[in-house]
Amino acid sequence: MIEASASDPKLRWLEGAFDIHTHPGPSIFPRLMNDAELAAAAQQAGMKGVVIKAHEGSTVERAAQLDDSEGFRVLGGITLNRFVGGLNPIALECALALGAKIVWMPTLHAANHIRFFGKAGFHAQKSSTSESIAEPVEILDAEGRLLPETNIILDLVAANPDAALSSGHLSVQEIRVLFQEAQRRGIEKLLLTHPELPVSGFDLSFQTEMADLGAMIERNVLPHYPDWGNVPVERTVHEIRALGPERCILATDLGQANKPPPPMGLAEFCDRLMASGLDEASIRMLITANPVRLISG
Repeated sequence: MIEASASDPKLRWLEGAFDIHTHPGPSIFPRLMNDAELAAAAQQAGMKGVVIKAHEGSTVERAAQLDDSEGFRVLGGITLNRFVGGLNPIALECALALGAKIVWMPTLHAANHIRFFGKAGFHAQKSSTSESIAEPVEILDAEGRLLPETNIILDLVAANPDAALSSGHLSVQEIRVLFQEAQRRGIEKLLLTHPELPVSGFDLSFQTEMADLGAMIERNVLPHYPDWGNVPVERTVHEIRALGPERCILATDLGQANKPPPPMGLAEFCDRLMASGLDEASIRMLITANPVRLISG
C-alpha cells in the first residue's frame, strides 16, 4: 500500500518510527486499509510500530492479533464514546486489563465535538451510521467540576501506569480541569491530542500550560490537509520549537480512504517539516524516542 519504491528518500525517516495515532478499518468511516494492511506497510517501511485508534471503541483486541511483543508492535486503546457507553468504567477496566496503551476521552460524542460540528460526525467524511442521535458525553457538572464517573475513569488510569490519557475532542475548559486532577492523582502519561485540528483549536499558550503539567503535545499530520484544517506547516514548526521537541510527539491521524497510507503520510510530512526549518534531530525525536517512551512499559 506504500506507493513508493524502497529507495524513495522519504522512507529514510521511518526507520524506528512509531505512529501512535492511526485509523485503519474496520470503521464506520471510509478507510484506506485494514489493520493487517497497515501493519504490513509500516513494518515494510522499517517502522517500530503503530497504535490503532477507533472512534467506535476498543482496538486492544484487534491489535493483539498482529502484535509481536519482541518485534514489530501493534498496540491499541479505547475511546470513551457512546459506542462503549461513554465514561464506562467496566469497558475501560476490561480494555486496560487486556493491555490498552491509550485511553482516549470522548471524540465524536464529546460535547465540544457536537457543538463544533453540530453532529456526532465530521464535515470531511461521512459515517455509515446516524450522526445525530447520540447524547453528548459530559465530563464536568454544571459548576465545572469533574463528574463522579470521570473521577472513576481517572482512578482506573492511575492504577494502570502503562496507559496514557488522551484529551480526545474535549474543550479547553474540560481538559484543564481533567489534566490538573490527573496530575494530582499521579497520572504521568498525559497526551494533548491534535492541538491544530479545528475542533480542538488549542493556542500555544494552552499547549504550554498543559506541557508544563507534564502532558506530551501530540501533533498530527491530518490537520495540515486542506479539508481537515489546512494548518500551515510553518505554524507547527514554530510551536514545536516554542514548546521544545522533547515535549511533542508527531503522529499521523491518517487512515482515511482519500489520504495517503499513514507511513507515507508520516514520511512526507517529515520532509515538509525539514523544508520549513525544523532540524533532523528534532524530527527524529518526535517520531521515535518520544512516542516509544509514551507507550513503553
